[in-house]
Amino acid sequence: MGSRIFFSAVCAFWVTMNYLLWRSEFDGGSNIGALTPVKVVWNKILTAPDNSSLEIFDHERRIGFCHWTVTSGEAAAANRRLDADYAPDGAVVTPTAYALSLDGNVALAASNRVRFDARLTLATNQDWRSFHLRAGSKPTALEIEASAASRQVRLGIEEYGARFDRSFTFEQLANPQALLEDAAGPAAAVFPGVVGLTGGTNGVEGLASALRWRAQEDHMQFGHSRVRVYRMEADWMGRRVRVFVSLVGEILWVDLPGGVTFRNEAFDHF
Repeated sequence: MGSRIFFSAVCAFWVTMNYLLWRSEFDGGSNIGALTPVKVVWNKILTAPDNSSLEIFDHERRIGFCHWTVTSGEAAAANRRLDADYAPDGAVVTPTAYALSLDGNVALAASNRVRFDARLTLATNQDWRSFHLRAGSKPTALEIEASAASRQVRLGIEEYGARFDRSFTFEQLANPQALLEDAAGPAAAVFPGVVGLTGGTNGVEGLASALRWRAQEDHMQFGHSRVRVYRMEADWMGRRVRVFVSLVGEILWVDLPGGVTFRNEAFDHF
């Protein structure tokens, strides 16, 4: 009798746990489709334990590759201090800044591959401090630097040994039409992005509001399994941009207008 009661209890426990697991993943009470504050997802990205290696596709044709990296200013300093030792037990590392980096290359034509390296520094309150972008394909190179402290943007363009180099204040950028007319041809192609970076609204929430970002929980097919993710969407110039992020903040997939996608290289294994 005792063995029967024990066996029945084990079966009841197994059935109950499987039911609860099924309900948490598929039942209407799950969080799939539930709206999530954009700042919550952004904080996940800033504190993700791993970097993201992404392949760039034009529809189904692979055209490039890039690395997305987020580092903490305090964490980097701690790594240098403890290079020959272990971190003390219970030590709490408090970030003093975040550095977001994106570097890689992309083929814009059959024989024209552009290399790029972008870096954005954020304070702990997520206000931006500095931005640097360098991109080029021989014989042309483009460089943009922006500083929140000096409220200036420097633009440099080099081609066949000739160089265009000029600095602008944020006040000048407040009138982009006049600035574009004054800045000449090559600068006009890149200034819309600079104006967006140096707009009057600071911080992640302000930027998210300007781009009308929305975030919610969703799922993606990963091999034979469906995994829960965050999906962020924004309307940019009448086009839809979508970013899929793992629950720990790793970039999984980015949909851009025109059929361009960034895909985490982990998808190649499935």
